[in-house]
Amino acid sequence: MIKHLDFIGVKLLGISYVTIIYFLLGFSTAKGLDYVTAKFNKETENKKAIWQILLEIALRLCVLGILIYIARNLIRLIPFPLNGVAGFDYFRLKELDNEFIFTIPIFIFHTNFNAKMENLYSRINSSV
Repeated sequence: MIKHLDFIGVKLLGISYVTIIYFLLGFSTAKGLDYVTAKFNKETENKKAIWQILLEIALRLCVLGILIYIARNLIRLIPFPLNGVAGFDYFRLKELDNEFIFTIPIFIFHTNFNAKMENLYSRINSSV
């Protein structure tokens, strides 16, 4: 019974470890994307056709998909200090492939992308 509790404790620490790393990677990625993309300019954005804005958003989502792939592979390279303790195998942890926590900070903190989406939403609403 105690050994089983040890395993569960190590597994919960592993889940927490993966979640924190994914979040930090996502936050860093969002800030990096803000750094490399041009600052949002509403006047310039309103001169673009809606199809062009949709294409820019689609391209950013493609980049996001590639970044998710990279993050999923990168996180497997970061060692877990308690791997092997109480029979726990870090690489069997399902949360390693759950990059949802990586995407949350990107959509929250990537201010350029958020401004572009809000502007597109308001333009579509005003034309309907």
